[in-house]
Amino acid sequence: MQYPESEKNYLVEDIHGYEVEDSYRWLEDFTSDKSIDWVKRQNKFTNKFIENTAYKDSISSYLSDIWDADSRSIPFNVSDKTFYYFNDGSWQQSKLMMRKCPDCEFEVLLDPNTFSKDGTFSLAGISISNDAKYMAYSISDGGSDWRTWKLLNLETKEQLEDKILWSKFSTPAWENDSSGFYYQKYEEPEDELLKDLNSSPKLMFHKIGTNQNEDVVAYENEDKPRWSWGIRVVKDSDVRFLSISEGTDERNRLYFKTANDKTFKPIIDELRAAYSLIGYKDGLFWFYTTENAKNGKVVSLEINGNDFIWKEVVAEKQNNISSENIRIKLLCYPRIFGYVFNPLSVFYVYNNNNDLISILYEVKNTFGEQHTYVFKVKNDNLLQHNCEKKFHVSPFIEMNCSYFFRILKPADKISVIIDQYQLNEKILYASQDGTRADLTSSQLIKSYFKHPLMTFKIISAIHFEAFKLWAKGIRFIKKKLKIKNNITFEN
Repeated sequence: MQYPESEKNYLVEDIHGYEVEDSYRWLEDFTSDKSIDWVKRQNKFTNKFIENTAYKDSISSYLSDIWDADSRSIPFNVSDKTFYYFNDGSWQQSKLMMRKCPDCEFEVLLDPNTFSKDGTFSLAGISISNDAKYMAYSISDGGSDWRTWKLLNLETKEQLEDKILWSKFSTPAWENDSSGFYYQKYEEPEDELLKDLNSSPKLMFHKIGTNQNEDVVAYENEDKPRWSWGIRVVKDSDVRFLSISEGTDERNRLYFKTANDKTFKPIIDELRAAYSLIGYKDGLFWFYTTENAKNGKVVSLEINGNDFIWKEVVAEKQNNISSENIRIKLLCYPRIFGYVFNPLSVFYVYNNNNDLISILYEVKNTFGEQHTYVFKVKNDNLLQHNCEKKFHVSPFIEMNCSYFFRILKPADKISVIIDQYQLNEKILYASQDGTRADLTSSQLIKSYFKHPLMTFKIISAIHFEAFKLWAKGIRFIKKKLKIKNNITFEN
């Protein structure tokens, strides 16, 4: 087999007393005619081999099968609107979905598949204003780091004339009043976009409805060309924190500015550690930091004029500290001998104040499908939720039904009760309850011998009951649509 020739130039450098050979340095200039020709010859050789292999079609078919499935991102809320990404398995890029109000239907907000005919333009990022009136979204061309930011009015879906060019390595940070946002901007390259070295960025502020030429420089330091910026506008506060990084160093400097300040003032003016804002309340700012704590710790900052008062809140632990502020409890059956089937799994979602804020009922059928009903939680011990049936579970029950959930918050006892109604008549009742027990080896052994084949019993009982209904002549209702995964927000 004759491989394409790769030119080898003799080049040896002395680096810290060691001779390092780099005979293919010329390929680093990847936009030169010589490099482009080398790439074309390599691709031609590779494609000739791939086209003649007997495995290409089978691999292509296999990949198509496993990728042809619905996918949904975790939903997120901004003000009264809800967003998530959705792909039915056939689109090259996921669509951004939006629901304007809790009672509204989801609709397609942005379809990146329409950005270009060949699919090289992609949705690189979004940033939504605090009042959810505007959304800035960026477009990437062919995987380039350069971003073109555009603006959309979320109430009318109107494309605004605002356009931000020559931005990279940043996401717009909105002012609290949603009048505009901060972003990082570089000078327009004089050479080819992928070749020019980027340095000396500026932190800019763009006001909605104005031309980019009118944007104001919020911070710059021409003496430090390798510095780059990240800004956080603290909600319910007049403070803005500026994080200054250098190259790929994980450590950062920390500056701040209030609404009355003209310039940013340093809090930490040297690369000592990583500092990341995680919260604010009652005049205290909480940061995650690695200063004198390689696994991380949480500290609070009180700003009193020119005095900065730091206090340790969560000390460094043996394992890394995570900055996530929610936790989830799950009620479900365990896997036994590698098998489990959960007709219903209940997820209890808590915030950082240990308040139960949401419950997710994940329902599965025996056809390999599932649906999740999401409910907000009121501050009651006994929780009650109701919704219309949106998922085909039993082939002997129509879809024109509704559910009524009653559930206790997890404590020493748990209880889940589900009533199913059809035309105001209760047709099904299901319940599950239990008593809390310590998870010890003796308890596990006791539970196992008490219910040795529990998960197998569940799936067997479902099919046995279905057989009895079929034997009685109950009408079998065929599914109209196959759904692999779905989610609805019920309140």
